[in-house]
Amino acid sequence: MSTTHPVIPASSPFNSDAPGPRVTSSFSNEYANLLYVEQLIPQQGKIDVPTWAGCSFEMRGLYGTASLRYGPNPIDKLPDPINNTPYSYLSFSGQIYITHSLPLSKYSSSTDADGTQHVIVETPYAWTPNSWYTTVIRSWVSDLLPERYIAVFIYSYSANKWTHCLSGQSPSIEDENPLLIGKNCTSAIFNAPEGNSTTGVFGQHYFMDMNGSWVRPNYYTAWANTEPQNWNAELYQNVNILLKSEENSGNSEHQKTFFPNQYNSKPKPVVSPHLQSLESWYDFTTGKIELKWKISENTPPQFKVFIKIHKDSVYGPLQFETSSYSIDARETSIHVGSIEAGQYFATLEFIDIFNNKSNFGYNGFTVP
Repeated sequence: MSTTHPVIPASSPFNSDAPGPRVTSSFSNEYANLLYVEQLIPQQGKIDVPTWAGCSFEMRGLYGTASLRYGPNPIDKLPDPINNTPYSYLSFSGQIYITHSLPLSKYSSSTDADGTQHVIVETPYAWTPNSWYTTVIRSWVSDLLPERYIAVFIYSYSANKWTHCLSGQSPSIEDENPLLIGKNCTSAIFNAPEGNSTTGVFGQHYFMDMNGSWVRPNYYTAWANTEPQNWNAELYQNVNILLKSEENSGNSEHQKTFFPNQYNSKPKPVVSPHLQSLESWYDFTTGKIELKWKISENTPPQFKVFIKIHKDSVYGPLQFETSSYSIDARETSIHVGSIEAGQYFATLEFIDIFNNKSNFGYNGFTVP
């Protein structure tokens, strides 16, 4: 019996022959700035080795997956490498230069005969069973150079904390849209040991389009590169999809279509970002205005920062201003040379990865 599965790009890691159930969400839009997914690994589903792939993603010439794993410790520098550990597993096919990753991350890379580059980044991330995790893939284009960037974030519902796992730069392709392709997203369970049963809950797929609007899937399709009796899928609490990788599952269908009640117009963790504090001063020895600030880990991550320097009052004459894409920076310098004596005020706002603006912060300093 021939079965038509949702179209997955030929170069995508999800076109692997590895058996395992998948669920693919189908959207109407062409491109997106951001991809958002949620997943939960039940306690009974947690066994060694499997990959619980939260999502696949695609830019022109670059394909990737963001997954959670549990198994032999892949991080060489961590102590006691024999014990199994939870970690994040990120894979890319296509040209990418990693610009940020968490401490103790492990890299590996290879190149196919056709020149395609493959990069894997394994990162310590202490996920736990029966807890919900969000994965966000964010893309953007440099203000100064024709380069594309992509970043991966994980949010833990139980810890109420965001983690910036990875950022990378990929060369822009001439005459091609540099953003994420927004037609579909696939979650999956891969590499489950034969004879073992494992499960995963996936869903709440969203794209944020180029105008900043949230888009939900039209439907989800569960399928597998294996015989029907080796996998199954069902609605989970009517809002997500439970995938099962197991022998003698009782399933006789090659694919299943679901219309979960994804009632929220946008993801739940999309709340206003919070600037907690701002310090500023003028350094006579360097001729620079120095700024330091703090943001909350419980609200969405910083994405682009806007700084202004005013004289006499918070809204006085504008002296200097700057902006930059900057996820992890919490301090910066503005070279101004010699400036006249007086009272100055630094102001700072940022937009988060969901394009929401933070609260307004300011701090005054005096130049004698």
